[in-house]
Amino acid sequence: MTTVRNHNGSCIITLDSQQFSIPITSIQSSERILGVQFNPLNRQKPIIKKLKQTINHIYHTLISKRLTHDHIRYIVNRVLIPRLEYQMQFSILTYNQCNSLLRPIKRLYKNSLSLPLSTPDQILYNSFFPSIISLFDNQLKAQSSLVTVIFNNPSLSILAIYKLYQTLYELWLPFFPLDITPFYNTVKKPTYLTKIIRLLNEYNFNFLPNFSLSTIGGSTPIRNYIDNLTTNDIQSLRNKRILFIDQVVSPDGYYLLTWNEVQAKHSCKYSGPIPKWFQLLERDFTLSQHRRLTHPLPDVQVFNLPIKQLSINNSLPVKHPINEWVYYWDETIKDIVFGKTISRENDSSSSITYFQHYILILCSSRSLSPSSNTAPVTPTRHNNSPITSHSISSITNTTSYSCPSNTSFITHAIIGSPALKNRLISLSTQFANFRDFTFYTDSSVINLGTLASSMGFGWLQVHHASPKLTFTGKTIFLTSSTRAELFSILSVFLVVPVQANVQIYTDSATCIQNFHTLIFNSVYSVRQQHKKLCHTVWRLIKFLHQHKSINVSLHKVKAHSNDHYNDEADRLAKLGHQSTEPMLVNTQFFSDQLMNIIWNGISHIDKNIRKWCATPISAKNFNRLIGSSTYKAVPDLISANIIDWEATTFWLNHNPHSSPTSSKLSKILSHRIKAVTFMLPTGSLQQRNYPKLYPTSPILCPSCRIHEDTNRHLGLCTSHQSSCLTIMESHRLFLIDILTQHCITSSPVDISHRVNSCKIFQLSHYFTMYRTLSPDHPIYLLFYNYVSLELTALFHTFINKTKLRKSLLLKFLLSLFKDFKQKIWNVHASSLKAWESTTLKITSKSKKTYRFKFGRHSQKSPRQHVHTSNIIHYNQARQPLDFGPPMTSRTYRHLNVNYAQHLIWASSNFLHSGLWHHYLSYIPFDNFNYIDQFPFTSLYLSSHLFSSFCNSSSSFIFTNRVSPSSL
Repeated sequence: MTTVRNHNGSCIITLDSQQFSIPITSIQSSERILGVQFNPLNRQKPIIKKLKQTINHIYHTLISKRLTHDHIRYIVNRVLIPRLEYQMQFSILTYNQCNSLLRPIKRLYKNSLSLPLSTPDQILYNSFFPSIISLFDNQLKAQSSLVTVIFNNPSLSILAIYKLYQTLYELWLPFFPLDITPFYNTVKKPTYLTKIIRLLNEYNFNFLPNFSLSTIGGSTPIRNYIDNLTTNDIQSLRNKRILFIDQVVSPDGYYLLTWNEVQAKHSCKYSGPIPKWFQLLERDFTLSQHRRLTHPLPDVQVFNLPIKQLSINNSLPVKHPINEWVYYWDETIKDIVFGKTISRENDSSSSITYFQHYILILCSSRSLSPSSNTAPVTPTRHNNSPITSHSISSITNTTSYSCPSNTSFITHAIIGSPALKNRLISLSTQFANFRDFTFYTDSSVINLGTLASSMGFGWLQVHHASPKLTFTGKTIFLTSSTRAELFSILSVFLVVPVQANVQIYTDSATCIQNFHTLIFNSVYSVRQQHKKLCHTVWRLIKFLHQHKSINVSLHKVKAHSNDHYNDEADRLAKLGHQSTEPMLVNTQFFSDQLMNIIWNGISHIDKNIRKWCATPISAKNFNRLIGSSTYKAVPDLISANIIDWEATTFWLNHNPHSSPTSSKLSKILSHRIKAVTFMLPTGSLQQRNYPKLYPTSPILCPSCRIHEDTNRHLGLCTSHQSSCLTIMESHRLFLIDILTQHCITSSPVDISHRVNSCKIFQLSHYFTMYRTLSPDHPIYLLFYNYVSLELTALFHTFINKTKLRKSLLLKFLLSLFKDFKQKIWNVHASSLKAWESTTLKITSKSKKTYRFKFGRHSQKSPRQHVHTSNIIHYNQARQPLDFGPPMTSRTYRHLNVNYAQHLIWASSNFLHSGLWHHYLSYIPFDNFNYIDQFPFTSLYLSSHLFSSFCNSSSSFIFTNRVSPSSL
């Protein structure tokens, strides 16, 4: 590669008397050398070109083959996406760029499933269905893993610090924000790290530095004071080294200085006219000609000086001190006032001092103060220098924290209430003079995957030569039995003294195996360590093991084996649920960890971040899907709380045939996807897709001839009531027979009574009271291949074994949905097809040749069957650097959808574990108050670790661009 423009295209190299012609390429291109891709200028153009070549090669290879959807899905997810990830690992693409690149693959996958080309991408990427991996989502997973290594690898710490300061310089901020989204669009050429942080912020991953990145010199950043600065404004501020609004206002923070006063204050004569950002301040942020600010700066917090207060001497009513001086801070003039005491009058309850005011005058004979050409303490302008006004000496390449006692470990290494730390310190003090210990530890997890989940742990010391003490506690976030057991072991390491001999008996084989793997094995890399569950807890355990020189052995004890000590540890662990003082690891304790990735401003992600990224990605894709105009009935079904999402997902991905894949299976899954997403080819959709073949007037239902033929009407049509009654009556008897044969705990009479009392089997009584079916009735779900909670509750009640319960449920669903398809949908579709052929003379051939005959864009019709009233368009002027996929575009603009709901689903998984879509049923779809439901979260946020950004009780819940109040 060369920067020379005029070259002959090749050069001759002689090796072993043999000449080789080596091609010469431009430095702006990308080349692969010895298996490594080189892109010196990190330009996106050659990378995108390479990605297109790879995708087109796969596409043209597959398009001529007879493949099922499973074949294409495997090739895309296991072959294509990993190749693309390798090629774009150091380049960040936007959502639109990724979608544009994968367009041929998406078209191919839609054809394999016989889905219309207008199918939303969120269906193809949704985990509810047989899906392919989104290139944009995969980029998020890959970059999250990569940035974790950057911030936790000691060998990269110096480079990472420099890059962080470079990001601050680009954003022009004196501190590192949790979310850089509001400031990103003014960055003209963002660096690689800035793009990564912005990408993760789009999915509500936040970054919290472990060391101070603040720049001193003011109290209010000018970017926080003026929120509509442009790129040119930011460049002007950089040139003039103005970072704080304090630099252009009066000392009291109430008045805006004139431009000449600003130049005099900075002792610099700026060239050019008055900048536009300053004109904006004068026009929109001042009240009168006196230049008083509309929003005065907050008062500077004044701290009391550590001085000893003088006692009042009542023996002398009036005293005249000699050479006594006083000083205090005057809030009016925002300065220190000096004075010499004249007299002091004392009485029984007060003291009044009279002093003479002195004004300091600069001495001209000596340089006792900074010279007149000294600029304020703000970052200097340098293209390759970070923004800083101080040096950092606490960053080292290895963890070198040392504490003189257990008290210091407990104080600094964990986060908890003072009462919790005092309990641990008390236990540590009682163990201080002993060396041999035997602990029985245990943990308890209850209500896993629900809003009432809890993790408790406890231990007892049983060695005869040491005090027999016990401890109980609890922890929060990422609920799992392994995490609870680890905190039990961690609390043991915190309280035992240095060079102790410890025997730990636990019933967790996973903890024992990982203990020997992670603690005694130094081969694990940083990336491998952060793939482990609770890697922060393991890291602290390893740190305590090394620095306290503990000789420890872990032993496996069988759970519930009538072991007295183990049963007592189990009782203590269950008592831990009653604790109101959760214990957490302080990630700032590790000096070589520069940055923590936290979820939605709640806590750091203490597990494999790449795997956990699938949770918010799936939740956000589903949130976008229910915002579709064709899918607007689903939010009402979610609010009704009648869908079993786990069983529905299990049913949608079930293969009823013995062969792993076939074209017949693709057709079956195609019908299920169309039914669930309300995309069955009814008259309204046919009219939308082929406007030249159908009339512009609404197409009536071929069964009832009254209402418009839409997907929503299919389940409400009165002509289907008789067929529905017949199907449900036959399957009522079938269900009773299945449960009776396999249930061993209930009698046939009880089973029959329970089945007959279900709403889905009381249709005859329902239709005598109401003419039509209600959309919130469980039967309505069966028309669209949803599984109701009422139906699955029957199997959970009478069938205890999970495997048997799933097989019986599938057997019943196969028969039930087969009848619904054959006796309702097939009859409906046949009637519609007969009307098309007889009245409109439309055949299958006319639809196949439609695009060729009428053109590619002929499907646009003046009459659109979408919900368009009272639509609120957010972010209409989107910036080109925005990574976010449009949540409210033409396709995704349903009015009653909360576009921040995915935060609640993903955060509930973060707090309680379990599948994220479990909380579609547990949590109200419209509003949810975190603080009332999770009091431990507010306690964690009020700790010293998060005190820098926890300014309100609920502001941490939504950190994305779309606030809940605007939805």
